[in-house]
Amino acid sequence: TLSHVISNSVITIPPGTLRYSFRYSVLSYSAPTRNLFRYKLDGLDNDWSEATTVNEVEYTNLRPGTYTFRISGCNDNQVWNTDGAFLTFIVQPYFYQTIWFYITIIFSVMLLFYLVYKWRISIINKQNEALRKVNAELDRFVYSASHDLRSPLSSLLGLINLAKDDEQWDKKEYLSLMEKSVKRLDTFIKDIIDFSRNARLDITAEPINFKKIVEDILEDLSYMENFASIEKRLMIDENINCLSDEKRIRIILSNIIANAIKHHWPGRIEKPFVEIKITEQNKSVAISVSDNGPGIPKEHQQNIFKMFFRATNRTPGSGLGLYIVQETVLRLNGTVSVQSEVDKGTSFVVYLPKEIKN
Repeated sequence: TLSHVISNSVITIPPGTLRYSFRYSVLSYSAPTRNLFRYKLDGLDNDWSEATTVNEVEYTNLRPGTYTFRISGCNDNQVWNTDGAFLTFIVQPYFYQTIWFYITIIFSVMLLFYLVYKWRISIINKQNEALRKVNAELDRFVYSASHDLRSPLSSLLGLINLAKDDEQWDKKEYLSLMEKSVKRLDTFIKDIIDFSRNARLDITAEPINFKKIVEDILEDLSYMENFASIEKRLMIDENINCLSDEKRIRIILSNIIANAIKHHWPGRIEKPFVEIKITEQNKSVAISVSDNGPGIPKEHQQNIFKMFFRATNRTPGSGLGLYIVQETVLRLNGTVSVQSEVDKGTSFVVYLPKEIKN
């Protein structure tokens, strides 16, 4: 029963309520069956309902908001209560029906779009940086390749022409010079192949036998001019369990060891040596190749890993070897560094993860 006592109250209804029932009566008992009612729910109904004798009404699935249920009645003399009674109530929303939820959703969507935008920009910047690097390398490659490929060929053609014109030519001398030109060309082509393999081929993880790899490399390098005059010190841990890419490890070791032998000065040093040390350190393999050769001037040390950089013209080379070493080490998620002092020697240190995924 609605009365003026409760009509001044406001009740709060929690979210999830599906049915709202209102029961009411008119304070007239002379002829209760002839009492009439009319009602209206502010916030939902625009007009009063038709007069009815039913003293109960039900609403369902009201949206969150503030409502006022109004009721007016008349007795058997058709005298309507002009004031009527009312009850104000508030239907509380679920959290996902609040304005703050919508603001949060809008903000989250905007933040997501922003993060996706920044992510895409980051990828594009990385791609542009990689493209700039490739373009710069390509420019240097075209310039240097045109010289390093044509120079030995030009020398070879010149020697052939001299041999043709020289009736009393020294066969051994000419053939020796031709051999040097061919070896220069062969070295450059080998470096290009190594560079291409590292850039294009996928990584293949397999057990690594470092001792066998080093022995194979030393056998391949045995033809070098300084090889027999230099002591080779091997300190290789044969119990290292390493899964990595054997071809790339061969490229790394071959270039560093070949550099140490090629640039050595056996005639100027009492006991020339190249020391190859490979050990296990936690989850990494530490590779150290040291020598007591001429060393690298300090001003050149920061440039030796750049494409086609050569710190000296005393010995022939393509200038690609150490660049390939660095690129290959990075491809295997490793690091490479150099320590050198003029007239005291050079040490290259490479750290590679013991296990790398395909």
